[in-house]
Amino acid sequence: MSEWIDGIEYEGDKVVGADKNITVARIRPGTKVIGFKAFRHCSSLRSVVLPDSLTKIDEAAFSRCEQLTDVALPDGLEVIYDYAFCYCSSLNNVKLPDSLISLGQSAFRQCRSLTAISLPAGIRQIECSTFESCEMLASLTLQEGLLDIADAAFYRCESLASVQFPGNLQCIGEVAFACCLKLTEAVLPDRLCYLGDGAFSGCTSLVSVYVPQTLTRMCGNVFHGCPLRDISLKEDGLTYWHNAVIGADDDVVTAKIREGVKVIGPNAFYGCKNLTSVIFPASLKRITCCAFENCVSLTSVILPEGLACIDHYAFHNCESLVSVVLPPGLKVIGSYAFQGCKSLASVNLPDSLVKIGEGAFAE
Repeated sequence: MSEWIDGIEYEGDKVVGADKNITVARIRPGTKVIGFKAFRHCSSLRSVVLPDSLTKIDEAAFSRCEQLTDVALPDGLEVIYDYAFCYCSSLNNVKLPDSLISLGQSAFRQCRSLTAISLPAGIRQIECSTFESCEMLASLTLQEGLLDIADAAFYRCESLASVQFPGNLQCIGEVAFACCLKLTEAVLPDRLCYLGDGAFSGCTSLVSVYVPQTLTRMCGNVFHGCPLRDISLKEDGLTYWHNAVIGADDDVVTAKIREGVKVIGPNAFYGCKNLTSVIFPASLKRITCCAFENCVSLTSVILPEGLACIDHYAFHNCESLVSVVLPPGLKVIGSYAFQGCKSLASVNLPDSLVKIGEGAFAE
């Protein structure tokens, strides 16, 4: 049997309803559950005081409370169900407690005034549309325990300019970050394995993306409508951007550069002290400045036919390098390209060379 206290209807330790004209809701101590649609359409509700005993907020409990501005969620709250605060268009301040382990789909959908969210460590999945159309959301903190960001989770979060993805994240669903108009960069974590259809589509400021080697499925239209200038992919310890190698892990030992690469970028392997050998693709045209500088364990290099230019300091201080095979067709060796390669006794220079820079083979 239910009872009414201060405009709120209770059944035991559960809130089951409320006066639609209520403005301030003070939930009595001992209450454990805010029930299904308990405050739904309480359009005059401005604030809620929740007891420390609360463990669950049920489906659509506060949905469409358009005047609700802030909610202090108590430590001990474990579950917020689907649609719990959706369409609370004035809600601008929510602190999710560390005790929270489940956050339902569309829980804060179209909370258009919400500016910041920090997800607690116990959340493993952000469900579908959880923060969809939170247009003012500018600050987002995700914890290392997060594994899955589901479809449309942050769709149309138009003020979101940056996201630091946690290292254990494995899946980003369909249109999860689509139409995040201020997002400029996406550095996807190295354990990510799935990127859903249109995940970042319509992000009209997104210019830079890093895609990890672990990605096994990338669906269509992921970056549709994004003005990408930089997109890089990591594979076998090497980082690629378009047709270039632009970086390498410090502990790489053997570098097998994939076919199609035309350029090894500046400082790409700089200081890779464990690197002993490199397999170059036939497509390679240029090795840029300092690309292999201070690779002190590199012992031999066979450069492919078609290579036209070795820039300055490219192999500078590769002190263990004993053998270099320069290809026919090579035109330029830059200044100090092989300076400090003190183990290199001799090199056969191809007839095609038109320029050898100052100190190219100096000690």
